[in-house]
Amino acid sequence: MKELVAQNLQSKASQTTAKGLGRAEEILVHARQLLVRQGSAGLSLRALAQSVGMSLSNLQHYFPGREALLQSLVRVTLVRYQQGVDAQLRAHAQHGAERQLDAVLEYLLRDLDDATSRGFLLALWDMAEREQFAAALHSEFQRRAIGVIAAVLRDVGPARSEALRRRVAVQMLACIQGMATAAHNSALRRARARRDLHELLMAVALGHAWGVMA
Repeated sequence: MKELVAQNLQSKASQTTAKGLGRAEEILVHARQLLVRQGSAGLSLRALAQSVGMSLSNLQHYFPGREALLQSLVRVTLVRYQQGVDAQLRAHAQHGAERQLDAVLEYLLRDLDDATSRGFLLALWDMAEREQFAAALHSEFQRRAIGVIAAVLRDVGPARSEALRRRVAVQMLACIQGMATAAHNSALRRARARRDLHELLMAVALGHAWGVMA
């Protein structure tokens, strides 16, 4: 994760030390929490500096503007998801492509049990409707997330074209992200909905959806 943070800080005038990278990661954690609690309107550099406990000028040493901050936040989140998916693929590498897909879906759906993960997605969607820059970041987020799912589908349906895998991945991602809107349901109802959606997505990936969309 530090490598990604370092890449997003390359525009800084001075080189970032290991301690500075740790501080930048801490800023991004606070930024994510602030975005979830206050929404896009509440994510200002001044409010973030106060949350972290540093001066505004010191914060701007790491992230000179709100756009640079959001860009890093989205990309770090994407890397977190990619690492989670990769971990599931490695853990179930000996059990076949179908079991790997099952594990990846379980990981993605269970992640949305976390209020911060749900809140981040909802806030990103809200910003994308209001701000052109956020819309571009949202498109990047969606494009890479679709790519992750399509890559998992490659081993499940190796004879299918890449274009078809991506079309199926688009629909699967839409269903997964739709779970974020279930925030106000009880834990029991969310768990039931998660199980039902998990079974549905496995059926989509392994069953008739390929023929319908071909």
